[in-house]
Amino acid sequence: MQHLNSRPYFKEGQKHEVLSGWFIYFIMDCAISDMSILINFSLLLKKKQMSGQVITCEINSKISITISAIDDRVDLDQPIYAINWFNLKRSWLYVLYSKLAYPHVIKVGGSPLFKGKLIEKLEGENSYDREVLLIVGYLNADSFLKMVSNKWFQIKSFLRLKAVREFNFGFARRIDNKQQPEASTPYRGNKVYLIHVMQDMTDDKPLFNNDLLELKTKEGTLFFSGKKAAVIGQTRKGGKLKNNPFFVERLLVWEGEDAKQLKQFVKSPEYLQIKSMSGKNNLYLFDRLV
Repeated sequence: MQHLNSRPYFKEGQKHEVLSGWFIYFIMDCAISDMSILINFSLLLKKKQMSGQVITCEINSKISITISAIDDRVDLDQPIYAINWFNLKRSWLYVLYSKLAYPHVIKVGGSPLFKGKLIEKLEGENSYDREVLLIVGYLNADSFLKMVSNKWFQIKSFLRLKAVREFNFGFARRIDNKQQPEASTPYRGNKVYLIHVMQDMTDDKPLFNNDLLELKTKEGTLFFSGKKAAVIGQTRKGGKLKNNPFFVERLLVWEGEDAKQLKQFVKSPEYLQIKSMSGKNNLYLFDRLV
């Protein structure tokens, strides 16, 4: 089987087992009733469109899956970050899934950058609340597809389906100075993290044009900043593309010594300026697990 990140891209008519039906339902959070059936993709097309890069995978005559860059500035050949924002149904089952899936992530050069669990909500609309955040860096979209094309990964992903709820998933590109996925090292600290989910952006040019994202005070230091880059969707024959929910337009993760300091940080003039760039701000304190 030709590697997904080889060039040139696959020509129409070639047969490649890329993803099974398990991953389709894993990513779309649909029910799976028969673990004995694995539906193989027969075609992978990667093409440029006016709206940006698009990867379309046809699994059969009725269903296809599409990864779509949100605009022309997004290059899916560059480092990309999978943002998993969700609630848990069965915590123990998700722990088991994570341990089983981890070797597959590492094998394709991926790196779990952050995994954290909710401590306290500070502000924001309840409908956007989630209790777990997982950020995983990949070298590019191809490396992600290479991982999920593995049959054993697909089977293990069934556990994730049964373990989570309100699963919000999509891809981001990094907007701070750290452009490459960082090496995965065990977390041994006792820091507290401020998670800031931003929506309805008004004008975020200052995030790129001044030192706000390099802000480092005794209260908080930027750990990760991401901008929505791509979404995943499903199309049924004769129907329209239906994208998986992904409402995170910007994601900021700040590291602090304790909860009290981060709460002070959020009230600072500098941080109020950051909040003013978004029409909707959801802020949380998280404990870091990975």
